[in-house]
Amino acid sequence: MAETTQTQFDTVGMYAEGRDKQFIEAFQQETSELKNYASVEQVGNVAVHLIPTSGTREFGFRNSRKEEINATDDSYGWRAIRPVIMDDWAELNTLDPHFLDNLPINLTHIAVQQGKAAARATDSILIGSCTCTTTSSVVNGEKIIRKYDYITGAQEKSLYKGGTTSGIFGDAYEGKYGDVVVPIELEPLVVGNDTPLSKIDDYTSSSVLNLAKTPVIPVNYVKTGSPEVTGYKKEKLIAAITALRSRHAKGQLVACMTHKQALDILNDPEMQSVLYGYQVLKNGMPDTIMGCKLLITDQLPLVKVGDRWVRACPVYHRDDLVYGIWDDVRFEVKEPGNLKSTIYAGATMMMGATRRRDDAFINILCDEGIVETSQSS
Repeated sequence: MAETTQTQFDTVGMYAEGRDKQFIEAFQQETSELKNYASVEQVGNVAVHLIPTSGTREFGFRNSRKEEINATDDSYGWRAIRPVIMDDWAELNTLDPHFLDNLPINLTHIAVQQGKAAARATDSILIGSCTCTTTSSVVNGEKIIRKYDYITGAQEKSLYKGGTTSGIFGDAYEGKYGDVVVPIELEPLVVGNDTPLSKIDDYTSSSVLNLAKTPVIPVNYVKTGSPEVTGYKKEKLIAAITALRSRHAKGQLVACMTHKQALDILNDPEMQSVLYGYQVLKNGMPDTIMGCKLLITDQLPLVKVGDRWVRACPVYHRDDLVYGIWDDVRFEVKEPGNLKSTIYAGATMMMGATRRRDDAFINILCDEGIVETSQSS
């Protein structure tokens, strides 16, 4: 019996050591592209990682020839990142290769599949989304914003059961101890009104979008004329880029969209014309527009606007999406003590993300034809 146990242990060691390099290479090949467009920080052994932020200063007018100095403190604060812990485990049996008829069920195959899963999970943490699992919902199976309680029993700010929100769409936290909740704003601001518009119909032909302050480009935004509910339009992207540049967002801007919104752009009449769109039809979607990097990801959530679910497509300043890594994707092989010939191969990751400054993010709202009826919930 002792000899058999030793043999099994050696087999596990062979799997762990002989295939570990292949596993890491697979992860590198399937890495998330989105994390390359964020400010990455390696995090120490802390439950909450604080990121310093600062405000801006403005000159005022001198009031008299002789005047007392009126000094003010510099404006600064903190944004907090809490980790999201995710893992995936596969079970293998050392006898399986004798009966699989050359099916590629081995650690290398699992490594490739877990590598792809890790890339998707990383993007979901950076975006702050999850898959809707409410069967009665009209958006069941679609991406939605991940709240701390999207898993039954999860506690807010808890490291387990999805209790921590993250990324572009998750709640941000500020304050000295990182405990003041800052939800993302998804309603537009127009000139002459300090209150966000709460209904689609409130944005009319007489509305002027306040590009300096609005957190979104409305789903019915048009450059001129009567508002019209539309998908992804180049006018919306140009407005978002202009808004961020007007806020002095210097450096790399990033625009995220799904394949559906990329198709909207390709179907634009100007993109299909010989005069404007020949290069697009010849070479495919460009990777930049007006110096803004275009990224396609399937992790973008649907959000509720009136009776519609619309796709929220963020445009942001790269340095203001902060990605914290507690523990990069790690591979483990374990042998349960009470099961014969069984090996568990798993991957674990512990990461988080947040918005550094809210005004460095603008969401383009795009219609996909999903209208919620009174029977849907």
